[in-house]
Amino acid sequence: MNLTHRSVLICSVLHLLVDGTCACALYLLASNCGANILSVFIIYNVLAFLTQPLTGFMADKIKRQKTVLLSSAILLSTAVVGTAIIAKTGVCSPTLWTLASVATLLGIGNSLFHVWGGRLVAIQTKNDIRALGIFVSTGAMGLAIGFVACSWGLLSAMIVAIWVAYTTISPISPIRPINPIKPINPINPITPITPITLFFLLLIIAFVMFRSYIGDVFTTGIERSNTIVLTIATITMLGKIAGGFISRWIGWVPAAIMLVLAVIICSILKTEGALNAAAIIGIFAINCTMPITLYLANRLLPGREGLAFGLLAAALIPPYLLALL
Repeated sequence: MNLTHRSVLICSVLHLLVDGTCACALYLLASNCGANILSVFIIYNVLAFLTQPLTGFMADKIKRQKTVLLSSAILLSTAVVGTAIIAKTGVCSPTLWTLASVATLLGIGNSLFHVWGGRLVAIQTKNDIRALGIFVSTGAMGLAIGFVACSWGLLSAMIVAIWVAYTTISPISPIRPINPIKPINPINPITPITPITLFFLLLIIAFVMFRSYIGDVFTTGIERSNTIVLTIATITMLGKIAGGFISRWIGWVPAAIMLVLAVIICSILKTEGALNAAAIIGIFAINCTMPITLYLANRLLPGREGLAFGLLAAALIPPYLLALL
């Protein structure tokens, strides 16, 4: 296994661990401190996703990339300690500020990791759409495991594994921004954002919002048993992985057309509140488009891979808030 493949593998495992740690910590808080827990989940999600354009912009500027990952690991570890103190001592009864502080640490730590990982994979693989799909795929499974197997043992094991993976990945992290899509211009390595670039970027962001909405449509009304949660996470993960390979095989344009048509057909045929064949195929197909949007965002923002990842992540928040309302 060469360094690039090793890097993608470790980043993907870290993605599972980070999302799993955050989910596990939040559900442990929910089980021990029910009051105000909805607000805590909202705070976490808003910070974890909406801050990613900012953390992504910072990641693009920082030369020592391991600083970003180290900061993420420290914040997540502090949040895990805070979760244990709150839940074990009953400090939270029912203090929103105490719970919100843990949610904030989890959210910012999660944000830093995602832009770091997305940027590293894009750079080291020269924006290989297959690698992008593999990296983004494992987060869904991490969330599912954190929910289904939520326990103090799992939380402890995951945070330890994050530190082990951190010591493994740091020596091969890039130490300076590299443009993986176009040759580096020694005078101006980062291409300016033109109006046409901004237009197409907004189109991609709009599609990401639409994808988030459609993903919810396919799962609305389905009872969330542990089996169903793991099944949906598996379909989601496999869809993101497959999307990268399909796009590499037939081209991203034919792949996108085929996948969108499949989603439209499945949305018509699906049965409300049931995980039938149409819902399964629809969930799979809509998630196949994720590496395509990330690949295109990186193409539009060469040299700003962290920002590109962060903008698409932030686009998930408006549909999330609308769903709450």
